[in-house]
Amino acid sequence: MIYDGHVYCVPDQRGRMGYRERGEFMRHLHYGMAVNFQPAWRARDGAPADSSGMYDPDAGRGGPALKECEFRPAGYGRYEWTVDGETYVKQVMPPTNIINGYTAEQLVAEMDHADVDWGMIHRSSYLGIGNEWVADCVRRFPDRLHGLAHVEEWLVQSQPDESIAKIRTAVKDLGLHGLQWLAGNIRSYGQTQAGDSEGFLPFWDAVADLGIPVFFTTSPGSDAAKTTGSHLDNFVEDMKTLRRWMERYPDVKVVVTHGLPFREFMREDRVEMPQAVMDAVPSDNPNYNVQILFVNSLGGDYDYPAPQTKPVLEQMARRIGAHRLMWGTDIPQNLRHYTYRQSHEAISRYCGDVLSQDEIDLILGGSMARLMGIEGA
Repeated sequence: MIYDGHVYCVPDQRGRMGYRERGEFMRHLHYGMAVNFQPAWRARDGAPADSSGMYDPDAGRGGPALKECEFRPAGYGRYEWTVDGETYVKQVMPPTNIINGYTAEQLVAEMDHADVDWGMIHRSSYLGIGNEWVADCVRRFPDRLHGLAHVEEWLVQSQPDESIAKIRTAVKDLGLHGLQWLAGNIRSYGQTQAGDSEGFLPFWDAVADLGIPVFFTTSPGSDAAKTTGSHLDNFVEDMKTLRRWMERYPDVKVVVTHGLPFREFMREDRVEMPQAVMDAVPSDNPNYNVQILFVNSLGGDYDYPAPQTKPVLEQMARRIGAHRLMWGTDIPQNLRHYTYRQSHEAISRYCGDVLSQDEIDLILGGSMARLMGIEGA
């Protein structure tokens, strides 16, 4: 069985995308594209550019950092902005995403073509937060798709009852299968508390009572009780938050969605985590699971089949265990670089020298299938 643990279905981005008003969505989209690591270029001549016209990183996260630049989705997977009469571009989705959306039908067609059996629909503040949209995608393909719920992290402390009601509705009424927690959204709204702080606990207690897995999305420092100028130190602090959270909720399965900070420690010939990273992750907790999203994060730097990723894959398999590693792609965004089939064949065909066949089978589907209770996994 092949189970892609990280897929997307995206509404037409000309709408509200699950927000109360379109302007709020556009602020999230603007910031998300500003900090996205994909390269920018000048539309007039293709000259390399940067995101400095979109935001000021010294002004914080989210809305306060945004600059007025006529930012807009331009279709065909592109996002554009204008500074001093010049238009700049980032290609974040593949050009086949004509209206920068991605339907369940498109996703399942790609899955069929690449022999992928199951997909878990993830959430992103700039790809739509409406639970009803994801639930409808799952209802249309109940034997191919699972879906994660989302609750606005920035409202959990100020609106605990409404937040609890929303996650209960998403799971009990809409049939979604877990929660995605986008830790960076807390700081984007000016809140500095780590996600296990007192104000979040009534919500987390309710989530634990639902018996669902929680998929945590963090970037270095996004869920830290304190931050520094060091990506490594910030990652370690994030892991301290996660460790405390898991100790408080010992029955909840956890998946860290984008793996370890691969881009922070990539070199020309290899990716390998420093010992401080491996020591920080709560790999001693059996409820800790971690995704591997090599193609989306590294596919623009490493050509297929990306042999540079083998050292860190082996490192994770030995320290964490293949039974807690979960392959994912970020489709459709991974299609910028590799075909969907290449995304899993980079492991199944080319990593037999560092992994056993049983380990490959676990990473490419067995671990996720078991988490989701699929019979025979």
